[in-house]
Amino acid sequence: MLDVQEREEARGHRIPMKSMAQYAHPLWVKLSPAEREKYEQRANMYKNDPQFQGKKLASDGTSIEDNLRCLEEVERRKNEQMQEIKTYINSNGIPKEQFIEFASRRVLYFISFNILCRTEKEYIPIEVGVVEYSIEHGIHRELSMLIHSGSIPTGYAAAALRL
Repeated sequence: MLDVQEREEARGHRIPMKSMAQYAHPLWVKLSPAEREKYEQRANMYKNDPQFQGKKLASDGTSIEDNLRCLEEVERRKNEQMQEIKTYINSNGIPKEQFIEFASRRVLYFISFNILCRTEKEYIPIEVGVVEYSIEHGIHRELSMLIHSGSIPTGYAAAALRL
């Protein structure tokens, strides 16, 4: 399926992995037994690989255990950050109500970029948006502007059209 996905990607058609089985099945049925052998050997290699023994794999070929471990790590970091904020507030002796009042007046900036395409080395921006916001007053100011980043790099026209 990865071969089919890469081939279609080169043609400019991006097919998500969850749709790939449905897309590739008719192609699989048409393959001769000799052509299937290559893929069956690869599947057996993965089945017998000690790295994947007893592990369930996600649709992208990664271990579900590894994915869950990564999600748990993100959740743990998030909890640590929340705990640090609570500790900071409590250690400075700031009453909760006073902190909420301070935070509601605090001005935040949200910045968003839309990209023309992603190359091997960089993301080429096409638009930027900035919003100045506070909890107390809502949106203060906003800015949205297109960025002229030059022409599309050679070989990336299909990628730019997909975005």
